[in-house]
Amino acid sequence: MEFYNPIHDMKDLIGKWEGKLEKDENKSASSIIFSYHGSDIIQYELKINLTNEEKILETGFFFFDKLKEELKHIVFNEEGYIEVNSMTSSKKAKLLKMTSSFDTGYNLPPNMKIKRDFKLKIVERELDIFLKMGKEANLILEGSYNKKEK
Repeated sequence: MEFYNPIHDMKDLIGKWEGKLEKDENKSASSIIFSYHGSDIIQYELKINLTNEEKILETGFFFFDKLKEELKHIVFNEEGYIEVNSMTSSKKAKLLKMTSSFDTGYNLPPNMKIKRDFKLKIVERELDIFLKMGKEANLILEGSYNKKEK
Protein backbone atom coordinates (compact mmCIF):
# COMPACT_ATOMS: atom_id res chain seq x y z
CA MET A 1 0.00 0.00 0.00
CA GLU A 2 1.48 3.33 -1.11
CA PHE A 3 1.08 6.42 1.01
CA TYR A 4 2.29 9.99 0.86
CA ASN A 5 5.43 10.63 2.90
CA PRO A 6 6.08 14.38 3.41
CA ILE A 7 9.79 13.68 4.07
CA HIS A 8 10.19 13.29 0.32
CA ASP A 9 9.17 16.96 -0.11
CA MET A 10 12.17 17.96 2.00
CA LYS A 11 14.87 16.64 -0.33
CA ASP A 12 15.92 20.20 -1.24
CA LEU A 13 17.23 20.62 2.33
CA ILE A 14 19.91 17.95 1.88
CA GLY A 15 23.41 19.41 1.89
CA LYS A 16 25.45 22.02 3.71
CA TRP A 17 24.10 25.49 4.43
CA GLU A 18 26.22 28.38 5.70
CA GLY A 19 25.15 31.69 7.10
CA LYS A 20 24.61 33.73 10.25
CA LEU A 21 22.86 32.80 13.46
CA GLU A 22 21.59 35.49 15.78
CA LYS A 23 21.26 34.47 19.41
CA ASP A 24 20.95 36.89 22.33
CA GLU A 25 21.61 39.82 19.95
CA ASN A 26 24.96 38.30 18.90
CA LYS A 27 25.51 37.24 15.29
CA SER A 28 27.86 34.35 14.63
CA ALA A 29 28.92 32.38 11.60
CA SER A 30 26.93 29.18 11.53
CA SER A 31 26.28 26.11 9.43
CA ILE A 32 23.61 23.48 9.24
CA ILE A 33 24.06 20.14 7.50
CA PHE A 34 21.06 18.05 6.44
CA SER A 35 21.53 14.42 5.40
CA TYR A 36 19.45 11.32 4.96
CA HIS A 37 19.55 8.86 7.84
CA GLY A 38 18.21 5.81 6.05
CA SER A 39 15.72 6.58 3.29
CA ASP A 40 12.88 8.23 5.23
CA ILE A 41 14.62 10.18 8.01
CA ILE A 42 16.40 13.51 7.63
CA GLN A 43 19.07 14.32 10.19
CA TYR A 44 20.64 17.73 10.76
CA GLU A 45 23.33 19.33 12.87
CA LEU A 46 23.14 23.03 13.64
CA LYS A 47 26.60 24.41 14.42
CA ILE A 48 27.93 27.76 15.50
CA ASN A 49 31.48 28.88 14.74
CA LEU A 50 33.23 30.24 17.79
CA THR A 51 36.71 31.78 17.80
CA ASN A 52 38.73 28.57 17.48
CA GLU A 53 36.10 25.87 17.38
CA GLU A 54 32.82 24.73 15.94
CA LYS A 55 30.12 23.93 18.51
CA ILE A 56 27.03 21.80 17.84
CA LEU A 57 23.97 23.63 19.18
CA GLU A 58 21.52 20.89 18.32
CA THR A 59 21.04 17.68 16.42
CA GLY A 60 17.61 16.99 14.99
CA PHE A 61 15.66 14.42 13.04
CA PHE A 62 12.60 14.80 10.80
CA PHE A 63 10.58 11.65 10.16
CA PHE A 64 7.08 10.54 9.27
CA ASP A 65 5.38 8.38 11.92
CA LYS A 66 3.54 5.95 9.66
CA LEU A 67 1.36 4.56 12.46
CA LYS A 68 0.02 7.96 13.52
CA GLU A 69 0.42 9.47 10.04
CA GLU A 70 2.19 12.47 11.57
CA LEU A 71 5.35 14.32 10.74
CA LYS A 72 7.67 14.43 13.77
CA HIS A 73 10.74 16.45 14.73
CA ILE A 74 13.06 15.29 17.51
CA VAL A 75 15.75 17.65 18.83
CA PHE A 76 18.75 16.93 21.06
CA ASN A 77 20.03 20.25 22.40
CA GLU A 78 23.52 21.15 23.62
CA GLU A 79 22.02 22.17 26.96
CA GLY A 80 20.94 18.59 27.66
CA TYR A 81 17.26 18.57 26.81
CA ILE A 82 15.29 16.52 24.32
CA GLU A 83 12.20 17.71 22.48
CA VAL A 84 9.60 15.68 20.63
CA ASN A 85 7.61 17.94 18.33
CA SER A 86 4.66 17.62 15.99
CA MET A 87 5.44 19.13 12.62
CA THR A 88 3.50 20.49 9.69
CA SER A 89 4.89 21.16 6.25
CA SER A 90 3.64 22.68 3.05
CA LYS A 91 5.45 22.77 -0.24
CA LYS A 92 4.61 25.02 -3.14
CA ALA A 93 6.60 25.37 -6.34
CA LYS A 94 9.24 27.67 -4.86
CA LEU A 95 8.75 27.50 -1.08
CA LEU A 96 8.88 24.81 1.61
CA LYS A 97 7.52 25.88 5.02
CA MET A 98 7.82 23.68 8.07
CA THR A 99 6.60 24.45 11.58
CA SER A 100 7.55 22.36 14.58
CA SER A 101 5.50 22.65 17.80
CA PHE A 102 6.49 21.14 21.14
CA ASP A 103 4.65 18.02 22.33
CA THR A 104 6.80 16.55 25.07
CA GLY A 105 10.39 16.42 26.22
CA TYR A 106 13.02 15.53 28.75
CA ASN A 107 14.88 17.86 31.11
CA LEU A 108 12.74 20.90 30.24
CA PRO A 109 11.12 23.36 32.64
CA PRO A 110 7.33 23.09 33.13
CA ASN A 111 5.00 25.08 30.88
CA MET A 112 7.67 25.33 28.21
CA LYS A 113 6.57 26.48 24.76
CA ILE A 114 8.83 25.75 21.82
CA LYS A 115 8.16 26.54 18.19
CA ARG A 116 10.52 26.31 15.23
CA ASP A 117 9.88 27.64 11.76
CA PHE A 118 11.92 26.60 8.74
CA LYS A 119 11.41 28.51 5.47
CA LEU A 120 13.22 27.23 2.40
CA LYS A 121 13.19 29.36 -0.75
CA ILE A 122 13.99 26.57 -3.20
CA VAL A 123 15.00 28.60 -6.28
CA GLU A 124 17.04 31.17 -4.33
CA ARG A 125 18.59 28.39 -2.21
CA GLU A 126 17.95 30.35 0.99
CA LEU A 127 16.91 28.87 4.33
CA ASP A 128 15.63 30.85 7.31
CA ILE A 129 15.17 29.34 10.77
CA PHE A 130 13.33 30.89 13.71
CA LEU A 131 13.20 29.42 17.24
CA LYS A 132 10.72 30.70 19.81
CA MET A 133 11.02 29.36 23.34
CA GLY A 134 9.96 29.99 26.93
CA LYS A 135 6.70 30.45 28.78
CA GLU A 136 5.73 33.23 26.35
CA ALA A 137 7.45 31.65 23.32
CA ASN A 138 9.77 34.61 22.68
CA LEU A 139 12.08 34.64 19.66
CA ILE A 140 15.51 33.57 20.91
CA LEU A 141 17.28 32.36 17.78
CA GLU A 142 17.17 33.38 14.14
CA GLY A 143 19.33 32.06 11.31
CA SER A 144 19.73 32.85 7.62
CA TYR A 145 21.59 30.40 5.41
CA ASN A 146 22.61 29.85 1.79
CA LYS A 147 23.23 26.42 0.31
CA LYS A 148 26.83 25.63 -0.50
CA GLU A 149 27.72 23.85 -3.71
CA LYS A 150 29.42 20.47 -3.46
